[in-house]
Amino acid sequence: MSATAQMNTTLTVDFDANRYRTVLRLAIPTVLAMLTQSIVNHIDVIFFSRLPMWEGTNAQAALIPSLIIVWLFGGSLGAISVGAQALTGRRFAEGDFQGAGAVLTNAAFFCLVAGLFFSVVGYFTIPLILGQMIKAPAVLKIAIGYSRWRVLGVISMAMTMSTKAFFDGLGRTKVHLVAAIVMNFFNVVFCYSFIFGHFGAPKLGPVGAGLSAFIATWIGLAIMLVYVFRLSSHYDAFKRKHLSFKLTWSILKLSIPAAIATIVMMVGFGFFEQIVNALDPARPGAEAVNGAATTDIITILNLTFTACIAFGTATATLVSQSIGARRPDDAVKF
Repeated sequence: MSATAQMNTTLTVDFDANRYRTVLRLAIPTVLAMLTQSIVNHIDVIFFSRLPMWEGTNAQAALIPSLIIVWLFGGSLGAISVGAQALTGRRFAEGDFQGAGAVLTNAAFFCLVAGLFFSVVGYFTIPLILGQMIKAPAVLKIAIGYSRWRVLGVISMAMTMSTKAFFDGLGRTKVHLVAAIVMNFFNVVFCYSFIFGHFGAPKLGPVGAGLSAFIATWIGLAIMLVYVFRLSSHYDAFKRKHLSFKLTWSILKLSIPAAIATIVMMVGFGFFEQIVNALDPARPGAEAVNGAATTDIITILNLTFTACIAFGTATATLVSQSIGARRPDDAVKF
């Protein structure tokens, strides 16, 4: 291992530094990464607005119900990142680097297996769930096509979140920022290609945005895994010997409340979308103006609250490492 890599694996919290500065140092890369993620939805909205009038409006109206589906399956599974980050930070501060690698191994393996199950269930139940929220046939057709591609990306989405939790637990929040920037660059290129049929790609319309996001999430995961394997000799990640039902259950016990909270929130958003879409005419060819306007409003609001989540991520890392270093007073102060 190089001297640089060795140094990067032994970094921990500087408990003597200014605490606000420490929080910001960890939070700012995450803020930028979260903003980058939010821009994905903005890109979809912008590209959809360039489609023919009725198609563009209906595509925007389909976006939020589709994202509710994505987070219902992918977000609830990705909540495993809560437990993975807490245990990684604690093991890291204790100097148990292989223990931190074991946390990642079990979290990622669970996401792989459960993600496959969630993808299959989601793919076949999407028409039923979306049918409860959307009554306009044109909007429903777009939402089903878009959501099915996104749900097929649940595995990569959840594994990315568990890997992000590992690096966040180490205090290396810049790793996900790099992955997010590259991933979303490709997402923009793919959206431009598949929505409008450029660069030799088929013209898929709004469904092309779902395919683009599906491909981009796997690119993001690949980048995260490259970073993991660069540290594999130190953390011994992704080794079969680390697989443990007991450790997996320890991660899940910390994560299940967050998963339930995600499901409850998505159900609440689903009822809200059901009301909004009831205001739009359900006849064929009608434009879902209320649904489209709601998408635009929520997309703009995403730029605020998703960025603020980053401070929770930074604080979780600092609290976990403080507990691992047996400094509970510092955990409280952070």
